[in-house]
Amino acid sequence: MTFLELSAKEVICTCDGARLGYINDLELEGGRVCAYLLPDRRPFCFSRKPRYRVETPWVERIGEDLILVCRYQRLENDKRGKKDC
Repeated sequence: MTFLELSAKEVICTCDGARLGYINDLELEGGRVCAYLLPDRRPFCFSRKPRYRVETPWVERIGEDLILVCRYQRLENDKRGKKDC
């Protein structure tokens, strides 16, 4: 699957039903994808800094138009941290 195909799929958490957005960057380690980064979804926010991080083992299923994850990590100054099922 290409990055373009991957970035066209919306990421949703199955645990709390949160719509996290669309992937805009990847973290690579040794030539393999280790995490997906998603930007801020706030309206009128022009910053493209990643707001959510989804590690590869947290991905449950990649469908035709959705990516389902069981866990995600909020980045920046949010103190809530990781979400678990």
